[in-house]
Amino acid sequence: MLPETFDTARLILRPLTPADAGPIFDTYARDAEVTRFVIWRPHQSRCDTEAFIDLCVATPADVARTYVLADRQDRALRGIFGLRQTAPYRLDFGYVLARPWWGQGLMTEALTDVVHWPCASPQSSASVPCATWITSARRA
Repeated sequence: MLPETFDTARLILRPLTPADAGPIFDTYARDAEVTRFVIWRPHQSRCDTEAFIDLCVATPADVARTYVLADRQDRALRGIFGLRQTAPYRLDFGYVLARPWWGQGLMTEALTDVVHWPCASPQSSASVPCATWITSARRA
């Protein structure tokens, strides 16, 4: 089972809920500059965002979990982080971060905590391979 939450110095990663549709749509889901780095197109309406959330919420937590990246101080949404268990002892992830928070090390901070979780988990091996792919927001 994937963790319910992750806590870092500046962020709380908590499960995505239907109540997040408005902030997601308003913060980054319709931003063409943000979505050019992901596999989906910008959302045209809040209904697109709600459909995405429904899909995430319906996925069993032992298969995948989508977390909201919320600021620890004001709880405002910064982006989302998806963690998937593709096979025993194999994880992959994806994320979206709203443009105002690019270049501040938030994803490095979140991912550092996430990577430490399987190594500290009592049911894991000391060497847990993680299959990942990242497209840098810094590319030209």
